[in-house]
Amino acid sequence: MKLFDVAGHGRRFSILAVFNEEDSCQVIQKMRRVRIEHQELAQQMGALIFEEVPDKGPPPDPWRFSELYQGLIYEFKAAERVAQRKTLWFRIACFFDGASTIVCTNAFYKTGATPPDQVTLAIRERERYFRDKRLNNLDLADGILRGK
Repeated sequence: MKLFDVAGHGRRFSILAVFNEEDSCQVIQKMRRVRIEHQELAQQMGALIFEEVPDKGPPPDPWRFSELYQGLIYEFKAAERVAQRKTLWFRIACFFDGASTIVCTNAFYKTGATPPDQVTLAIRERERYFRDKRLNNLDLADGILRGK
């Protein structure tokens, strides 16, 4: 599995994003689109995953980070009011590998309940990550990430 180092090396928390089986990083692609479509969401999420979390860890604020599925999948959150009674949420699903590595699997917009296919995708990518880790097959851009 190919991984992208979101936050850079040498920080307290590592944040990685998976490349899917088509060899593209859906999280980074979605962040680029959000930056064009909803700048406020992009700024909130960018500050969270590029600046705050790598140095301090996930925030204890459930409006910005919370469990998504049974202690396995979590989500980073950003929100923007788009109409008087409508809020658009931007989410990045993720999971932990140990105490200081966070692996982002997919990103999506949300206006109501979390789309079940997004949870299913996050679970599937988590399983693929740990399978490939057992097989010593995690590729971090310029080399192989050996099991931590």
